[in-house]
Amino acid sequence: MLQELYAGAAQEAAARELEIPLSVLERIASLAAAPLNPRKYLLSPTNVRVIAEIKRASPSRGVMAKIDDPGSLASIYQDAG
Repeated sequence: MLQELYAGAAQEAAARELEIPLSVLERIASLAAAPLNPRKYLLSPTNVRVIAEIKRASPSRGVMAKIDDPGSLASIYQDAG
């Protein structure tokens, strides 16, 4: 199963690189805001400490949910606390 996953991921990565070259992605990433420091939130005595994942599919279960805009969904979760 891992070999199939790897082969599929490699094929998908090659197709994506044809759409947007790695050099362009690196330039876009260099302009992105710095990621949040999770220690501030995970070590806080007053906040609920949760690590969450927005997951569309898994290798073992297949498609789990149709999520068109995971960033927007993450913002909704964050705003809701």
